[in-house]
Amino acid sequence: MRLIGLNIKQMLKKWTTWLLFLFPVLLTVGAGGLIEKQGSEIGIPVVFVDKDNSTSSKFVVNRLKKQDLLEVSTATQKEAFRRLGQNKVDSVFIIEEGFEEKIKHEEREGVIKLVSTPSSLTYHIVRELVASEVTRLTSNAKAANRVIAIYDKRKMDIDKEEVWKDAYRYSDGQWEPEPLMTIEYKQEGEKFGNRETKGSFNSYLGLWSFSVLLLCFVMNEWILKERLLFSRMRTTYKGLAAYLYGKLGSQLLFLFGSAALSFGVLSYFHHTPMNIKVLVSMIIFSLFSSMLSMFMASFIRSSGNYYLLSFLVVMMISAFGGSFFPLSDFSPSLAHISAWMPQSLFVKASFAHEYYYSFSAFIIGISVILWGGTVWKIQKQKR
Repeated sequence: MRLIGLNIKQMLKKWTTWLLFLFPVLLTVGAGGLIEKQGSEIGIPVVFVDKDNSTSSKFVVNRLKKQDLLEVSTATQKEAFRRLGQNKVDSVFIIEEGFEEKIKHEEREGVIKLVSTPSSLTYHIVRELVASEVTRLTSNAKAANRVIAIYDKRKMDIDKEEVWKDAYRYSDGQWEPEPLMTIEYKQEGEKFGNRETKGSFNSYLGLWSFSVLLLCFVMNEWILKERLLFSRMRTTYKGLAAYLYGKLGSQLLFLFGSAALSFGVLSYFHHTPMNIKVLVSMIIFSLFSSMLSMFMASFIRSSGNYYLLSFLVVMMISAFGGSFFPLSDFSPSLAHISAWMPQSLFVKASFAHEYYYSFSAFIIGISVILWGGTVWKIQKQKR
């Protein structure tokens, strides 16, 4: 404990220590806010070709222009395909002639043709958004037709056209303020305060995990620099093992304090839920990151090789762990790999799952093994 206290005092005297202490939270909040802002300003570019040019077709286009997820424009068919060929738009929607008449007869199949490139990653999302608007129109028409059928059955003298329009407008009004029989797209998650944070994928915590990994590899270069000191520490009263445990203890206190600060800031700004399991997961990840970086440093003798391999390892763990983006969007097999990475404890909100405790114990166990390997390798070294 005394050695840990001395190491902490020495660390606090350096201004670089304070900079490193704040590094994770500064990078996470700064980069996360920038990514969030840019993401909210960028929509999926789609173009509509309106061959029907009716009230109903214009309604669909205008409704979709209000969707934050889409960037909607209109063009001729020739111009639309030219943009698609140049990858300037994700998809082309062609509203066929007779669209309004088919809607009135409750027909929804084949009224809008979708053309997209094989490389489109948002094909299904865009298709469902457009389909939801068509569903809204056909449902309104079905309700209006049902009203007219009831009047006809009772042989009541009415202005059918006016009644149909009134019934249609009334049915359409039922879709506000909440939609009916349509998808409600949003980033998956729960609401905290007056904001929504992502539950299945949290980009802020993902960036934090990347910054902590990077921080640990930078901090543990001391193992390479103090390699000559280890032989002298073996001759001291407490020995080399005590020195290593003192270094480890001071570093873990540093990392755990930084994790607590990051958790407090992210919770305050509603970027992560105020859940103690999130904090515990961040601490476990800090432990794993520290042990992994120490383990690698103990096996590498050159600073150049250490930093090169460290960068590759940080990027691989961050990418496969889902720190930057959810791998489930690309492939189920990649999602399985991501589930076994330490970031899954908090990036995908696994703290809410029943296997949280067993997986936490697994990560801690791996960390202990890495630490044991580090001590064994350093003690085995001749110089």
